[in-house]
Amino acid sequence: MDALTLVAAFWISGIGMAVANLYIPAIRIIGNIDKENLGYRYAWIGGIVFAIFTVICLPFMIHMILIEKHQEKFLRSFIPAYMGEK
Repeated sequence: MDALTLVAAFWISGIGMAVANLYIPAIRIIGNIDKENLGYRYAWIGGIVFAIFTVICLPFMIHMILIEKHQEKFLRSFIPAYMGEK
């Protein structure tokens, strides 16, 4: 196994963890708040955009993925922005 394969495996797993730990909980909370929100109704498009953003910014997002305090902080700012309130 070469180094590039190892880096690619960590990168792909990091993207999966970001979607599972950040995006999916945010969408669930948005669904509880407002099921008629456009961002909630088309959450799959937002998920694709979030995954692409994560591919680019994963090194800067890793602390949000791994540390629960930072996840909470991210969700508190991401949810209103995603809903179009801020």
